[in-house]
Amino acid sequence: MLPVQLPVQGRPKTIQHLDGGVVAELHVENGDLVKKGQLLVRLDSLSLEANRKIYSNRLMDALARRARLTAERNHKDEIIFSEPILEQLGIELNEVILESQIELFKARAVFRQGQIDQLNEKKEQFSHQIRGTTALKNSKLRQYNLLKREFDGANELHKKGFAPITRTLALERQLEDILGQNAEHDADLARIKNSISETNIQILQVEREFRQEVLGELQKTQTEINDTTQQLYATMQQLNRVDIVAPVSGIIHELNIFTIGGVVGPGAGILQIISQDDTLVVEANVEPQFIDKLVIGQQARVRFSAFDQRTAPELDGFVKTISPNTIIQENTGVAFYRITVEVPDSELAKLKNLKLIPGMPAETFIKTGGRTLLNYLFKPLTDQMRRAFRED
Repeated sequence: MLPVQLPVQGRPKTIQHLDGGVVAELHVENGDLVKKGQLLVRLDSLSLEANRKIYSNRLMDALARRARLTAERNHKDEIIFSEPILEQLGIELNEVILESQIELFKARAVFRQGQIDQLNEKKEQFSHQIRGTTALKNSKLRQYNLLKREFDGANELHKKGFAPITRTLALERQLEDILGQNAEHDADLARIKNSISETNIQILQVEREFRQEVLGELQKTQTEINDTTQQLYATMQQLNRVDIVAPVSGIIHELNIFTIGGVVGPGAGILQIISQDDTLVVEANVEPQFIDKLVIGQQARVRFSAFDQRTAPELDGFVKTISPNTIIQENTGVAFYRITVEVPDSELAKLKNLKLIPGMPAETFIKTGGRTLLNYLFKPLTDQMRRAFRED
């Protein structure tokens, strides 16, 4: 037999929680044997559920608002609401929120149309003024033509000495008055037409300002949708993590929480699970003078002295790896080679109902040829289950 220093090195799986929280349920104790997928700890989810509801309603409101704004931008008569993201996130359609946006859509449409109708009414009034002023102008033109004929006749009589000059001058003054009034009518018509043009611009301005408002709100709403979706998704991910389950079958070790209401810090180790499904691998530190007696594949035997030696089985294994050079132990300065001994799964079956637990001492024997050197090495397993399991 070859003497070695043999810790049974463990590779326990440390269970942590990304977010942390308050313990609502505790289902295991140290030493419990658990199966993969078994519930270990449940964290309180009340605040997360409240946040999920808040974010769900906020997202629903933003999506309904986007549907309303999209309909307004595209000059639609009704809102078309189709949001597959709600189904993806498992959010039920909130009819109250949707109805509020439909009512707002109708109210804004009525208000905007009212503004346009009011401006169109002004245009119609201006059109009436144009028709009235044009009628006055035409009437004055007819008067002018009649007076002009009368003026021409009076002027002809005056030239022949049959009519006084005063009559001719009076008619001429009336003609000038009519021309002046028609000039005023032309100015009125130009002013009214300019007012109509301004009103048309105001109508366009109403539409332009409304569209700019809609586009601005759409941009803000889309940003809100993106942010709220991320917040909701993160909250739902946290909710999915409130149940802490065993990633592998094994034994509970180093449980760090003991009471309901205890606080788990983000990233803090909650417990460890010593897997019962992995291949058993032990590490040994071999003194340099014995290294020439070792080869990979060499037979070895492992025994756990904590069990009843009369009935406890010895497990057969083999040398799996040998370090290529010596390793210096920092605290002692001692040089050694590190080897690993693997015990096949079929050998672990010999343990039957015997359980390997933290703190259990171990012994190893390595066959080195014809002569036998015996050295029992006892070293308790550390708190990290210094029984070595190599993960598949």
